[in-house]
Parts: sequence; C-alpha cells; structure tokens
Amino acid sequence: MKSIILGTILAIATFNVQAAETKDQYIEKCNIISDIAKDVMTARQADVPMQEMLQAAQGNKLFVMLVEGAYEYSMMDTEEYKQKYIKQYSDKVFKDCYNANKKKSEKEAV
Repeated sequence: MKSIILGTILAIATFNVQAAETKDQYIEKCNIISDIAKDVMTARQADVPMQEMLQAAQGNKLFVMLVEGAYEYSMMDTEEYKQKYIKQYSDKVFKDCYNANKKKSEKEAV
C-alpha cells in the first residue's frame, strides 16, 4: 500500500506547476494540487514515515511543502477521523491555492 501511494504521489508531483492565466486554469491546477495533498495525507494517516515521503519528493518544492504540512497533523486512531483529516487537509490546500492564484490574477489584471 505504501509503495502504491508513494508511486502515485511521485507521478502527480512531477506535474509542472505553471502560472495560470484564467480562472478555469487555476482551478484545474488547484484541483491537481489538492489531489496531491489528499495522497500525502493518506500516506501520513497510513503511518508512512516522513523521511520516506521526503525522499520520494526528490526535491520537488511543492511536494516537500505538502509533506511538511501533512506531518503537522497528528495520526488518527479511527478510520473515520483519518478520513476527516484527509478531507480537511485536501480542502485547506485547495483553498490556499485558489486564494493565492485569485490574488495573483487580480494583480495581473490591474
């Protein structure tokens, strides 16, 4: 399971994050980043060691940032709470990404 999660995360993490020009583009970008965050938190809740996750990141700044953020959360004991943390983290990452891109887009429009 851990190797499947890490493989998926690494494949998604190679996504080239470009500056989005339209709202649809940055929403799509944020959806992808949110999916990465979901996989990272899933690995966190599956007790994958942080060192293993950082090695899988291979220096990808976005991936490292998501790993560091996920490991600020505690591991939960029940599946219900694990799923809540996974969703909460994924939603937080999407919101942060969306707001950052929205602000950038508004500045470029001026």
